[in-house]
Amino acid sequence: MIVFGNSIYIGRQPILDRRGDIYAYEILYRSNCKNKYPSTMNSVEATAKVIHTTLNNVGVKKLLDGKKGFINIDENVLQSNFIENVPKDFFILEILETYNIDDIVIERIRELKKAGYKFALDDFEYTNASMIRYKELFPFLSYIKIDLKINDLTQIQQSAKYFKNLGINVLV
Repeated sequence: MIVFGNSIYIGRQPILDRRGDIYAYEILYRSNCKNKYPSTMNSVEATAKVIHTTLNNVGVKKLLDGKKGFINIDENVLQSNFIENVPKDFFILEILETYNIDDIVIERIRELKKAGYKFALDDFEYTNASMIRYKELFPFLSYIKIDLKINDLTQIQQSAKYFKNLGINVLV
């Protein structure tokens, strides 16, 4: 965790490749050293603090060390104009599993992808229900993060093969 001043904390959780090397970092806002997301803060404010702190206090190159940064965004952040301030060359926007996938969300993701942003689907569970629920998102995704806690080895292998055929990188 990186600490700035008395009150701004940025979590930098490594995302590893098959060999155990750092592939990217998940960048997380934390309000204190307990390494937890503050329940009293709205998502737009938290994402804004991560981006502001990264750009103005640390620097993207120092924080990411040449890797990509994954940032969780909820539907409020996705629909806000603020998201267009996120440097698309450095960050992947993570679509959370809590999204209500509708035409408005799909259209916004389509606009941002056309503008050069990349997307990941977070905490994916490889089931028929999830495949149906997220199917409309697949053409816009660069990454899918498979949750190890809720997928067995067979599901992980099947999903990796399926998504590779769609040109989507799988992270476990």
